[in-house]
Amino acid sequence: PHVQYGAYKALNEVYEPVLDVPVVFIALRDNDEDLWKVRRTIETLAGETRVNYEDLAETVSVSQGIDARKWPRDIANAEYAVKDIRKLFHKKVKDGTVFASDVKDFYQLMGLLKHIDTRKADGSLDQFSIDKGLSHHVGCLYAHLYQWQWVKDQGWPIAWIMESDGNKMTNVPFWAVQTLTENMPKEADVLFLQNFMREPGFEGPHYKSVGVKGPNGAYAKIDIYKMNTRASALSGLQSYVITQNFIKKAHNFIATYGADMVDAFTAGNMCAYKDWWNQADISKGEKPILNCFQALSKPIEVEGVKQTM
Repeated sequence: PHVQYGAYKALNEVYEPVLDVPVVFIALRDNDEDLWKVRRTIETLAGETRVNYEDLAETVSVSQGIDARKWPRDIANAEYAVKDIRKLFHKKVKDGTVFASDVKDFYQLMGLLKHIDTRKADGSLDQFSIDKGLSHHVGCLYAHLYQWQWVKDQGWPIAWIMESDGNKMTNVPFWAVQTLTENMPKEADVLFLQNFMREPGFEGPHYKSVGVKGPNGAYAKIDIYKMNTRASALSGLQSYVITQNFIKKAHNFIATYGADMVDAFTAGNMCAYKDWWNQADISKGEKPILNCFQALSKPIEVEGVKQTM
């Protein structure tokens, strides 16, 4: 299904140093290592895109990560992350879409979402999560939910979300991202910019091939794939572009069922399943919860010489 090299045609005549898409980094602000990684990534972003720091300041923001181990400290950030999901949950309870018991809101939903409502009397994370080593996964889920809520509240049509280590995990050159976002499939809810650890052939049906010219003669060949199969092994959610439709659909699904480990839950369940249990049968016209696409880059060429990413 791969398009041959000769079939690529550059989308841009010449590279222009522009980055209009908002970029949101996730980092624990009291974690020096996290902040150092973000700083290095921003430096790389400026260096690769040739966009100066003043212009980057208009589009790049560092958002607060969530450390569930330290709850109830900064619990307001976790509550913000699910503020619209809670409202939607209450609406679903009222109209009978979701069953309501006499326990706290999310207690009855599946996965890790519930742990904000199963905290101890002092507001700290529940003992089960501590004993099972789930605090990192709970915090990671809520950190991404925070970004989705933040993007929604900003009213941005699209946004590029990166974890603090997004620099080394982004599969396409930074200078190609602007052009990719301008050429995303119209139906795309999310475009993943990383190569997930998965078995071969999971890319899904080939959608489109694009060529992008970069600075100093660089040239990237990028394939966009439609994801519609759930991998048995999928890890990481370090670099991806979301739309407002992504947030709307994800919020609706989470308010109905709950949410689990954010990487496998997002790129696995919501990209392949029509509900929590049943994978969508694309051949029968069934649609998954999200329309998910992935961008994979072939080796970069500079003046006709191939170089590795």
